[in-house]
Amino acid sequence: MSDTLMVIIGIFLAVLIMFIFPLMEFAGKTDEVGQTVTQVVVSDFVNKVAKQGKITQFDYNELVQKLYATGNSYDIQIEAQILDDNPRRATTTSSRDMVGEYRYYSVYTNEILEKVNSSENGEYLLKKDDYIVVTVKNTNITIGTQLKNLLYNLIGKDTYTVGTASSALVINGGEAAVKTKEVPTLVTPTYTEKAVKLTTRTKTTETTILEGTVNAIVILDCNRNTMPFHNATNTSEEYIRNIINAVSGRGNLAFILTCQPDTIYTDVDDISWIYNAIDDTNPSNYVRAFYKAFQWLEDKTENRCIVYLSYEPDESYLSSAVNTLKSHPSSYDKFFTTYCCTPHGSAEEWHAAAGEKSGGNLGTGDIDTRFETLLKKTLSTTVYIDNSSLMATSDQLKIELNNVDIDEEMLVLVNEFPYIIGKDIQNYIVYYDSVKGEYVLDLQLLKELLDLSQKDFYDADIEIKFSLK
Repeated sequence: MSDTLMVIIGIFLAVLIMFIFPLMEFAGKTDEVGQTVTQVVVSDFVNKVAKQGKITQFDYNELVQKLYATGNSYDIQIEAQILDDNPRRATTTSSRDMVGEYRYYSVYTNEILEKVNSSENGEYLLKKDDYIVVTVKNTNITIGTQLKNLLYNLIGKDTYTVGTASSALVINGGEAAVKTKEVPTLVTPTYTEKAVKLTTRTKTTETTILEGTVNAIVILDCNRNTMPFHNATNTSEEYIRNIINAVSGRGNLAFILTCQPDTIYTDVDDISWIYNAIDDTNPSNYVRAFYKAFQWLEDKTENRCIVYLSYEPDESYLSSAVNTLKSHPSSYDKFFTTYCCTPHGSAEEWHAAAGEKSGGNLGTGDIDTRFETLLKKTLSTTVYIDNSSLMATSDQLKIELNNVDIDEEMLVLVNEFPYIIGKDIQNYIVYYDSVKGEYVLDLQLLKELLDLSQKDFYDADIEIKFSLK
């Protein structure tokens, strides 16, 4: 009993070490990146508001968009601390000549957004010496938190919150400034800028014709009006040679007589075996012939074709074989019927059973052309061709992407290693900067997402490739 318990404990510990802990580490790193992005985005918003002296609907929507791009949902609280227009207040002394302290009153999120949404310009105006305070925290439970709580249920509960708070003193009024006492100048972050290479690209489509091989197996109907009839009139070789010539040199070809459903013929030089065909319409033979065809096609990788040669393909005894074809769609790529002289019957049930894999009816005169179509495939691929390049220096670690086509693929190469934005790396490193009036790529976010040290980041060769509008 104790041995069994130890085995169970050992398995549990192995699972923790091999799967749970690495997954927790990855999820925790994702939360750290989300935290960094949140801090940068909120700080940028607060500094922008402090500089321009107003909260605009565009800036607020941009803040929400950037935050939600991290994959989390957030509670965003905005507080505007408004400097009272009348600075003279009662003091603790009885002297009427003394002026009291500057006093502030607060306006909060709902009132601010109501003003923003209802005003003609979509703005909430501030004045010099007001304060703007923004507090953000996630409202969802991140994957990292869920994994931690799942584990810590055994030893206690832990939580993790992605969030930040940022505040700034408004240095420019959004309207005519109120004359007040001198205040300290807002200190903005100091950046060590980075030079990167910008390469524009042109998107084009390249077309390639691919030559393939065909793998065809022909099921020859031993109905008396098909193979036995033409054997008797010495005309069957003509139809068999048409098929052989169509596939010759292009792939693999095999034949099955429905009267001998367990035998596959692959000799295309000596076709005397066609004279083994005798009148035999046993329904089970047709089913066995199709299963044998599926078996031959099993190891083939492309253009797996079944051709059913019959003068009378609509006979009722063929219904089981039709159902067999219908129930094995993954066993072939194309199904054809063919007639040996003139069309007799439309073979509608066969083609309905094959569905989208039906290739229709092969006449004796167009077999070669139809197989040629199968062998040549047109492949269209999108290709981006590099155009001119130039060096650009960042501004507050942001690179302007002038006239960028934001809907086209964008590539960042770090020491020649490529990252497709939106696929290999999160797309929120590129966003519209309302102050610059252009889309920018945020190098600070790139650094954090790639987990680069300060030295590695500034030593790295960075190239940005993008298409123009």
